[in-house]
Amino acid sequence: MSVSLTPTVSNATSPPRERKTISGTVTDQSGEPVIGANIIENGTSNGTVTDLSGNFSLDVSANATLRITYLGYKQKDVGTTGKTSFDVVLHEDVETLQELVVVGYGTMEKRQVTSSISSISGDDLLQGIGGASIETALRGKISGMSVSGTSSPNSSNTILLRGVASVNAGKGPLVVIDGVPGGDLRSLNQEDIKSIDVLKDASAGAIYGTRAAGGVILVTTRNAVAGQIKATYTGELSMETLRNRPDVLSASEYRDLGLG
Repeated sequence: MSVSLTPTVSNATSPPRERKTISGTVTDQSGEPVIGANIIENGTSNGTVTDLSGNFSLDVSANATLRITYLGYKQKDVGTTGKTSFDVVLHEDVETLQELVVVGYGTMEKRQVTSSISSISGDDLLQGIGGASIETALRGKISGMSVSGTSSPNSSNTILLRGVASVNAGKGPLVVIDGVPGGDLRSLNQEDIKSIDVLKDASAGAIYGTRAAGGVILVTTRNAVAGQIKATYTGELSMETLRNRPDVLSASEYRDLGLG
């Protein structure tokens, strides 16, 4: 009697992750729908945007957390555990929207700016020897700005905002200091700068003409303000020393060896 055994293989499959569809409405504090708000499932690339009525629908995992963001508003995280629909109210980011930006012909709140403008406070500039010049202190602070040169205060650095604007690659941005065009950043003390605003798009040409072909850097310096007197001091110290001096003959050794 012969017995044949046929091996069998069982494929163990994990149960599919439970998912559900979440729907809702995103509005602002006045009850107006927020159009184009981003709805993202945290930790994934799964997301959607709100429609013209502020509504959205998204298929997410069972215990997902949704992150709702929109320009000019504070982001909001919402848990979906035990929920399938909800209403979200976004609050304005007042500190960001009320920050003043210099636009060449005055100042505007950030919420009113429609052109390509980057702003940086004077307190955010790099301090110390590495930021000896304002140009090098701006490195990495403004998107699209290319600064070439050294950190020496006596060196001349090259700034490009909108790429190479001439055959010789020498068309840098126009520098406007307190409303006066044609300034030089090397003439400024870094501690005197209140803010730097950079106009990078074609709207700068409507104000300053062809001189703004390479962009515009608007510098606002600090002014006296009413109130208690405040004094600050900033000091820098650098030293240069020779680590190894060459071993040379003295006058008598040079004579004794018959070399002279």
